[in-house]
Amino acid sequence: MRISLSVPYDERQMRRTLTFLVGRQAKIARLVGAVGLFAGILLLMFRTPVVWAPYVVLAASLYLLFGMVPVTVAWSMRSQAAAAKEDMQLTLDEEGITLAAPRAESRLSWAGIDRMEETAEVWYAMFGKLQAVPIPKDLMTEAERTTFADFVSRWQAERQSGRSERGNIDRTGESS
Repeated sequence: MRISLSVPYDERQMRRTLTFLVGRQAKIARLVGAVGLFAGILLLMFRTPVVWAPYVVLAASLYLLFGMVPVTVAWSMRSQAAAAKEDMQLTLDEEGITLAAPRAESRLSWAGIDRMEETAEVWYAMFGKLQAVPIPKDLMTEAERTTFADFVSRWQAERQSGRSERGNIDRTGESS
């Protein structure tokens, strides 16, 4: 398998990727926000001696529930390096993923990828909890999508079975 894609910088895709990553980590904060919202309502109902306390609890809870992810994504978008905002060449092969842009190049071995997560628009090659390489489906031909989906299925089956320490699939496409 060798798939090479020219990936133009897409701010909307970058936002979707950041929202995907941050949203996964925000579950506990949202739970705290829901508990805080309930506590704030109770504080309002029972007239606490500190008049402003329920409003502070409610404001913090609403932020945790609805504002934290968009604020974090906006901050992350502003913090992106210039190299992350360039068009790049994405190459997928049996050894791993290569991202090449005018100012930077990265190579990730399949052994360094923790898991693959699929959405309607992309596959996310996850390495770590907050790190992912989006692999856009719309830039692939139907044959490339099928080839890559088959590769990912074999790769995941191999990782789950623990047959290979490297997490690679040999060049013939057969599991080693």
